[in-house]
Amino acid sequence: QRLPRRATVRSQELRVASNRKSQAVGCKQEAADTRPRLCKKPPLLYDPCRSAPCGWALSNDEVNAKSSARGLPFGRCPEGEQADIPLANTTIELIIGCMFSGKTTELIRRIEALAPSKRIVTLKPAIDDRYSPTHIVTHHRRTATAQTVESARAILNRVGDAEVVAIDEIHFFDDAIVEVCQELAKRGMRVICTGLDLDMWGDVFPHVERLSRIADTTVLTAECKVCGRPANRTHRTVPLLDNNLVGGPEEFEPRCEKCFTPPAAPKPAATTGLAQPPQ
Repeated sequence: QRLPRRATVRSQELRVASNRKSQAVGCKQEAADTRPRLCKKPPLLYDPCRSAPCGWALSNDEVNAKSSARGLPFGRCPEGEQADIPLANTTIELIIGCMFSGKTTELIRRIEALAPSKRIVTLKPAIDDRYSPTHIVTHHRRTATAQTVESARAILNRVGDAEVVAIDEIHFFDDAIVEVCQELAKRGMRVICTGLDLDMWGDVFPHVERLSRIADTTVLTAECKVCGRPANRTHRTVPLLDNNLVGGPEEFEPRCEKCFTPPAAPKPAATTGLAQPPQ
């Protein structure tokens, strides 16, 4: 039996109103979730941007807006360090986290994805000779060919006409690595870096923190060796006997903030690896 015309029109009006309401709710949810999750891992305990909820990556526009609201030049850090390149034009990608969080694995994955169509130069600090002097190597022995460099400035002489520059373990370099990455980006190169964000004492590497403010930053976590929670600290498992702080699974393991204990030995003034001089 057909409904009267008035009832049919009313039914259509209710259906349209319901659809509009559903669309409005969907738009609000989409607006709240426009920032992509870094990964499907548990929420991160450490956020280098210090202005986004843990586990979220601020877009360049959002960071620029926050800098502008504070009266700062785009890309300039609140502590008053020198201004960096505008974030909206950056081609710098940074992968950070504790040891064993998969930073080099992610770097190799990105290199392999770009390799068929791009000219890529992969570099590593000469001090990092744990597994190979001619390759970057993950803790699971996955490798990619790389050149070694003695200092951050030396990178500029090694890149040639590369379209992509991959730099592993940037925490081993000095503060000049930030300006070097900026210079490479200004040349139109895509720069992909990895490094520790915190040393074995739980203090930030200043140049890595600076770079995280101007780069598209991905933060990775490992699994705490003690409790299994997401780990964001690098814990030393053996006594610190000298200033050579480079090591692997025999000396370090990932830990969460609760299970982490810094070394009893004071931080060296002159360092060669996982620590920075006292500020």
